[in-house]
Amino acid sequence: MGMDRNTLIGFGLIGALLITMFVINSKSRLAYEGEQKRISDSMAALKPKVDTTALNINTAKTDSNTIKNNQNNFQAANEIGEKIQIENEVFKITFSSKGAQPINVVLKKFKKADGTPV
Repeated sequence: MGMDRNTLIGFGLIGALLITMFVINSKSRLAYEGEQKRISDSMAALKPKVDTTALNINTAKTDSNTIKNNQNNFQAANEIGEKIQIENEVFKITFSSKGAQPINVVLKKFKKADGTPV
């Protein structure tokens, strides 16, 4: 198979179509990006301006209150609270009243190799 005139014309047309496609796509992409930038700029213009001096004063007050509250919460977190037991023939579970976290789980029907409960 040789390169005759029809083959060269076919390759030329395919190349022209590819170049045209890239040009059209780049124009539409640039138009899309410009529209997105315009939308984001108009949304930013609609947002109210923030008063930074009042924000700094409020932040300082909030920080001092947060430090005091965290100290109290740290002391309260160390306490376990009331223990609640749920029991049936198979297991016995002990829950904490703080967050309903299981403290102890004992399986009654099963024993370890040394005879202690699982």
